[in-house]
Amino acid sequence: MLVASGVARGRAHGLTWESSLVRFVELMFATAPNFDEFPTIRDRLANASLTPEKRLADVIAKTTQPEWQAVCDSYDPMAWDIDPVLAPELLERRAEAWGL
Repeated sequence: MLVASGVARGRAHGLTWESSLVRFVELMFATAPNFDEFPTIRDRLANASLTPEKRLADVIAKTTQPEWQAVCDSYDPMAWDIDPVLAPELLERRAEAWGL
């Protein structure tokens, strides 16, 4: 369910390669399901001068540690596009896993 939601979100950014979709979903799990809404990341993913796969590579290469921390701090469980009843449990599990 979460992976399917992540793949759909990655495809919305034009990603088609399986490897890129996997990386996109990994970033959703590792940081926040809404990581692609962070301003600099959103801008990089929208860069029309690059292919979608190169845009994602650009995100990975150029996003700084403080930016990733800000992404994690802005975690929105509703970005998983799931039943709202499950969202608090997801956030709680994330906090436990990350020691937050």
